[in-house]
Amino acid sequence: MSQAGQPCDGRGAAAVYQHVVASLPGLCLAYDLSGNLVAWNDALEVASGYARGELASRALADLLPGAASDLLAIDSAEADDRGEAEGALQTSLVTRQGRRLPIEATVNALLDGDRVVGGVMVAWDLRAVRRRQEQTIRLERLRALNELASGISHNINNRLTVILGRAQLASKTARGEDLQDDLRAITRAARQSAELVQRLQNSTASWVDRRALPPVDVNAVVREALERARAEWREGAASPAVSIVEDLAEVAQPRGLAEELQRAVRHMLANAREAMPEGGTVTIATRQQGHWLLLRVSDTGEGMTEEVRRRAFDPLFTTKGPKSAGLGLSIAYGIVARHGGDIDVESIPGRGTTFTVRLPTGAGRPEAAREPVTGVDRKRVLVVDDEGEICQMLTRLLSGEGYRVAVALDGQTALTLCGEATFDLAITDLGMPDMSGWELADALRSQSPATRVLMVSGWELDVDRARLAEYNIREVLNKPFEIRALLDAVSRCLAA
Repeated sequence: MSQAGQPCDGRGAAAVYQHVVASLPGLCLAYDLSGNLVAWNDALEVASGYARGELASRALADLLPGAASDLLAIDSAEADDRGEAEGALQTSLVTRQGRRLPIEATVNALLDGDRVVGGVMVAWDLRAVRRRQEQTIRLERLRALNELASGISHNINNRLTVILGRAQLASKTARGEDLQDDLRAITRAARQSAELVQRLQNSTASWVDRRALPPVDVNAVVREALERARAEWREGAASPAVSIVEDLAEVAQPRGLAEELQRAVRHMLANAREAMPEGGTVTIATRQQGHWLLLRVSDTGEGMTEEVRRRAFDPLFTTKGPKSAGLGLSIAYGIVARHGGDIDVESIPGRGTTFTVRLPTGAGRPEAAREPVTGVDRKRVLVVDDEGEICQMLTRLLSGEGYRVAVALDGQTALTLCGEATFDLAITDLGMPDMSGWELADALRSQSPATRVLMVSGWELDVDRARLAEYNIREVLNKPFEIRALLDAVSRCLAA
């Protein structure tokens, strides 16, 4: 607790309530009837931004200009038998920087005998309450979008798989530079579309279990992201200069994926750069707060209106017009949410914006990377997919590489074929109407245990390796895939 002077009445009473203020939760201060601050706790000191000695010279009206008159009007008639004024007061605490923090306060009268000599205010920062409400709304919105995006992405990725595969196959035999240019354009457009679908999935997807993920050195992640940002910003030398301030403290390591967290940081840095068309300063800081790591990215840019701030993390929301897909900040939020954390944004129009990332800290162990294996020995491969065009494309591709290929358009046909012949590998789609890829893999492990499984899916999958091994699934490949990626996955499955 901090204190300044004594109230005008009763040294004994002052000593008592000074200790009481120190032990109270929330933002607390005691004052006399002249509006002088008598005592306050550390939480109020931190929230107000004033140093210990500075508060001693401040009056109640400096911190609470909108409520000072109400707080000073407390008297014996307004206080009940316990010295407590009725009701709660919503007002704003003015910080040293001039910001207004919304608070809800209750007031207790300080009594010297029967006389009121001052008051004790206990207040709660309403921003924390609103942040929890916004986080709940945001997560519910993400869950709904995840369901929508999963269904749409599955269908779009199926189509893109056919387009990409056919274009790459055609390019092997096409003659004429004009035709090759057209095929390259088709391939490029398919890849860009696949990337957009992937970004939409990333902005809404969630992980179930983070315990198996390795620990991440967030400070190293930040430094690498800043190095890339500096290089990119230098290339745009015609743009106004932006200075970067690093303020990295010693912090614990959260579990997660370094490349994912770096992507989130880069999206926030890109947003900061775009918010400063006339140049400015970006400050990035890390702090440890109990079991949470705090990562702050601040800029001195244009700031956001309250409406924009509320919608900043909504997928497809943008203030930049057609040139932006409106996915950068939503992807950053999705990444942080998958790591068990949250992002808060504070902004003042014309003064700048601060993003605060909160991540739970822990430890973990990195997994060894798997090396690709090559080689074909006339292996038998069964392709299972309810999309006929995908089956045709894969048959042509795999046959051209020397594999013996059979096709099934549903799970039951696949089981029948496996009963008639032995297959080294089954490439199965996850989402099929009569029998899912999981159900087919489950049936194959008992009917044909030597048949390994390569799962492909238009959905973004995050499955525990132990569960994959239990179903004899050696690889999981997301649609749409490059021809080379599929062939490498087939080689690894057959060599494992």
